[in-house]
Amino acid sequence: LGLIDLVQKVGRVDGKQLYVLTYHRVDEPGNRPWLDPHNISALPEQFNEQMQLVAKKYHPVSMKEVLSCMRGERKLPDDAVLVTIDDGYRDCKEVTFPICGRYGIEPVLFVPTGFVGRGGFWWDKVHQITHWGGKNEIDTPFGKLDIRHVYEQDQASYYIIQQLKRMPFERGMSWLDEAYARIIDPRPEWKNDTLTWDELRELKRMGVVIAPHTHNHPILTQVSEAEVKAQVEISRDYIRHELGEVEPVFAIPDGKRIAYSQDIIQVIQGAGFELVFLMEEGRAIVEPGMKPGVFPRIGVWRSLRLAKFHYRLTPAAQRVSDWR
Repeated sequence: LGLIDLVQKVGRVDGKQLYVLTYHRVDEPGNRPWLDPHNISALPEQFNEQMQLVAKKYHPVSMKEVLSCMRGERKLPDDAVLVTIDDGYRDCKEVTFPICGRYGIEPVLFVPTGFVGRGGFWWDKVHQITHWGGKNEIDTPFGKLDIRHVYEQDQASYYIIQQLKRMPFERGMSWLDEAYARIIDPRPEWKNDTLTWDELRELKRMGVVIAPHTHNHPILTQVSEAEVKAQVEISRDYIRHELGEVEPVFAIPDGKRIAYSQDIIQVIQGAGFELVFLMEEGRAIVEPGMKPGVFPRIGVWRSLRLAKFHYRLTPAAQRVSDWR
């Protein structure tokens, strides 16, 4: 860690650079085994170590501070880090935000508004039909897949999710809903894995910024331009209606190259969003007056050791993003 402290300072852009971290779930795999464990970004103990390091060796900033810097009202501190969390699982309230609060870190929560208070994300449904359905094989639009053993179930789940991301969203969800209704008899606790609007209101009162992440979490390249516009505007309007206001920031689902285009970003910006977040890695450069902006985000995963986590927040690991 001491060596990485030196690497952290080589090539940084003082007062302008920003690292944006992205988490999904922070939980123990056994707590909610019906949810896809691959979405666990860190175990609670890991997340605590990571936030402790961010607070000690970096300068955590809030979303409101970032927007203020973009508007030319202030300057970023050196080694600024913004923590973002996607999807709004229940562990946000139980684990993630209490740990952030311990270190004075103000995260942003991006929620797909159609799943608030009811869960049922489509990737978790894939996990459930492959792992909890008691079948030996599953017939998919991509062929029959063996799911007798756990390793086959893991492979099938990953493969189905990747294929669904690359096919028209409506057609993929139609197949998934039919398969889910045929294979799975959901248990009552499965419907209680995302935060409710009342809980989101409580978090907002505590200073958490809650921002849109579409309504149904489609891969936006797999829906029409009209549907992109609808997904963006519905999620924006839901948050404004339920929480009273919505910050002009938006995170694209998946956020990788397969999930966005320049046209999609323009639709989002046209809906009034000053800042769009991707899942392309890199350092963001925050310039006064740079509205609108497109920022990269750095993903975190469970096998990431603390030293590697620290290294990933250095100029050596993260080039300056091409997006402005």
